[in-house]
Amino acid sequence: ESEQTAQSLHDLGLYYDWAGDLKAADSLYEKSVNMFRKVLQEPTKGFAVALNDYAITKMNFGQNDIAEKLYTEAIDIALLKYGEKNRNTAVFMNNIALNYLDSGKPDEAEKYFKSLSKHQERQIVTSIIKDKEFLDSVNHNPSVFSTDIKVKNAADQMSDLIKFIFEDCK
Repeated sequence: ESEQTAQSLHDLGLYYDWAGDLKAADSLYEKSVNMFRKVLQEPTKGFAVALNDYAITKMNFGQNDIAEKLYTEAIDIALLKYGEKNRNTAVFMNNIALNYLDSGKPDEAEKYFKSLSKHQERQIVTSIIKDKEFLDSVNHNPSVFSTDIKVKNAADQMSDLIKFIFEDCK
């Protein structure tokens, strides 16, 4: 057991996640997070990312309470390691806000959305716009159009925010 093994488990989880096998990804993310907890003297950026990815699978399985705890831990580490004006911190905050929306807690979601500074919003949007491969993959990915209804509902709720962010960046 080592940090490298924990990272490798996380990376393998990413592979299964992208391949659409969420059960396998969830299991690997869980093993990765548990190993990170066991071997790290202090939290790392890689651990924060692993927590976030594990939280996403928990949210996809409707386990929003578990996802909330994982996102909160990832945000705490990100604030410590990256600072508040970092893309990963903003992504983690956005993800917990989506989790709150999915859990029927719009007031909690709003707190996180409001905490995202204009700088963070612009940084996220700019990195997405520059990543043509990512945009093309989303645009041509059939799984985007066959997602769980909870994900579709969250995406619908986010559309106004996304439009606002893109308009603000023009």
